[in-house]
Amino acid sequence: ENRVMDGFNQIPDDLEGFREAIDAYYAGCARVCECLLRGVAASLGLPPDACDAHFGKEHTSYLRLNYYPAHAGERFASAAGDLDRARVATGAAVDDAGTPLSSLGGPRLGVNRHFDAGGLTLLLQDPDVSSLQVNLNAHGSGDPEWVDVTPVPGALTVNVGDMLQVLSNGKYKAPEHRVLASPPGKVRYSAPFFYNPAYDAEIAPLDRAAAPRYSPFA
Repeated sequence: ENRVMDGFNQIPDDLEGFREAIDAYYAGCARVCECLLRGVAASLGLPPDACDAHFGKEHTSYLRLNYYPAHAGERFASAAGDLDRARVATGAAVDDAGTPLSSLGGPRLGVNRHFDAGGLTLLLQDPDVSSLQVNLNAHGSGDPEWVDVTPVPGALTVNVGDMLQVLSNGKYKAPEHRVLASPPGKVRYSAPFFYNPAYDAEIAPLDRAAAPRYSPFA
């Protein structure tokens, strides 16, 4: 039975070497995240292993393989600029998480705006399609300011999650981001690896000498 805590792994049996490649990539991503968290801890003036007890061998990470089909409509043509500011200029409502896609005149978003909940995310982007955007004003006031996160061939995009924001007491902030619909005639693939703590880990600011900005939770 191929069951894990949050569902089932979906690994085809008829692709030779696929499982081995996925397992190796998953393990490699975990090692990269371990190294990154040691750097984060050092940057906070803490011992490099300060995050180990929260993640370690019991981390609950997962790897997702995403497919975004080509967008069939003309709505994508307006995605070259700042879409939220363009809508506000015409008197329309800002495209927020409560706005149903059906009211936007077409499914121009592949994934609506959100924050990652875990510790770190490593994203392998499709180098041929730039669809990921980040809101530079997520932790400020005023309208969203969306900018492209252009893929860099051979590189991973690293994202901070909500739990690392808490662990760092707000010194590392989780960015709000979204994915635009793929342009007509182009499909997009991505492989995000979500590095999450153990289920029994208590998440609280690591630096106990500083005034905590967040309450502990588990």
